[in-house]
Amino acid sequence: MSEDNATQTLAEPDSAPPALNQAAGIALWPGGRRVPWYVLAYVLVVLVALVLRLWDLGDQSIHHDESLHAVYSWYLYAGRGYEHSPMMHGPFQFFGTAAVYWLLWDGNATARLLPALMGTVLVGLPLLLRGYLGRSGALITSFLIAVSPTMLYFSRFARNDVYMAVWTLALIAFMWRYIDTKRVRYLVLASVVLALSFATKETSYILVAILGSYLFFQSTGDVLPWLVGRKSL
Repeated sequence: MSEDNATQTLAEPDSAPPALNQAAGIALWPGGRRVPWYVLAYVLVVLVALVLRLWDLGDQSIHHDESLHAVYSWYLYAGRGYEHSPMMHGPFQFFGTAAVYWLLWDGNATARLLPALMGTVLVGLPLLLRGYLGRSGALITSFLIAVSPTMLYFSRFARNDVYMAVWTLALIAFMWRYIDTKRVRYLVLASVVLALSFATKETSYILVAILGSYLFFQSTGDVLPWLVGRKSL
């Protein structure tokens, strides 16, 4: 076999995946394009997570913390305004829950609806990390988050825990994607998520310290030469 033929033979698998992907997918309608199996699997996992989080959402008695968040959100919804209190953390959950009251109605279920939806978003976020975890790894991670008793409990609980989980995982995903691609959109998305995080809970300062220290050590090759005047901005 000649060197050219060998090169061509080795290159052929690179052109094969589209056909293989179509063969491995599932046709949703006659003559339609095949959908890859892992996309359907993600959709199924997210739908299962949504059902688990919405099922009998209003039946459980309101917890003390939930009662504070629900009633002060109702005050905002009823036109009585909002005044920040560190005891109840940031305004995101109050404005978000008041918006749900305005769109639907006020009650136990609607007080927990935003956490339930955010808990479902959390299940889908590992999809952003599939390049690092692999398709199967990301799917398994999503499935474990979907059925985790702890994650399920706090996804049906009118408090800010699940919001912070979403912001944290999203920040990590955008951070790693920016490091790899240097695309500005990931900086913009990270800025939006960080702002929402600070509007949710004071633990954002701890989150910034953790991720910021990692980014600092990642950037020492640029920062230290700049500090000693060997590299310009």
